[in-house]
Amino acid sequence: MALTVKDKAAADLHLGALSEDEKKACPWVGPQGCRVYSDRPWACRMYPLGLASPAPEPSTLGAQGPSLGARVPSPANSEKSQEEFFFMMKEQPCAGHEIQRSWTVAEWIADQGIAEYNAVGELFKAVSLHPRLLRGHNLDPAQMEMFYLACYNLDKFRQFIFESSFLRRFQLAPELEAKLRTDDLELLQFGFRWLRFALFGEPTIELKQEIKAWMDRQLKEATNPEDGRAAIHRAHDSE
Repeated sequence: MALTVKDKAAADLHLGALSEDEKKACPWVGPQGCRVYSDRPWACRMYPLGLASPAPEPSTLGAQGPSLGARVPSPANSEKSQEEFFFMMKEQPCAGHEIQRSWTVAEWIADQGIAEYNAVGELFKAVSLHPRLLRGHNLDPAQMEMFYLACYNLDKFRQFIFESSFLRRFQLAPELEAKLRTDDLELLQFGFRWLRFALFGEPTIELKQEIKAWMDRQLKEATNPEDGRAAIHRAHDSE
């Protein structure tokens, strides 16, 4: 069964659950404050700064509407309705609002280390807001599993690269291969490249020449092009 874009959005959404008590407190906050402060998520770094972005053009949306992470509309009457804009959120009981200090948006983003998170977020949006998904393209269960693997399970994604036939099929620079063994950020960034190749057929990763030649032969020798593609998929699934 294939998943629609709407189903995909729900399936892809991973959130840190709040506690089940009346306070609905963050599970990472202890008596001394945040226990994961150096690795806190993007939303925690941004707060109390909010970010809004223009909605996608209606012509780019499929029947199911926007996918996970779709941009929210800017104010309809704003002269800058097609530009991202920031706004302030003030909620209780955040004591930080009582501190008498002024920040510019640029200063806050630099101080909180948000730029690196934004860069990775753009790579994620290039996949989750891909034009094919916005036009209603469905991901089958195997594709959904690959999406989850590359985005949320880096240990198994690393195993996929180094303990399968992956390196026999794809051409990676030695420097990149070495980084992928130990650097989780490099692995995550590579995962987005892989998803654009695996899900949408974009030339973001290079096949080895012998694999390209074999695939070309399969397609040429097959009476029906679909038979050639099926042979390629069978060979891939058997390894």
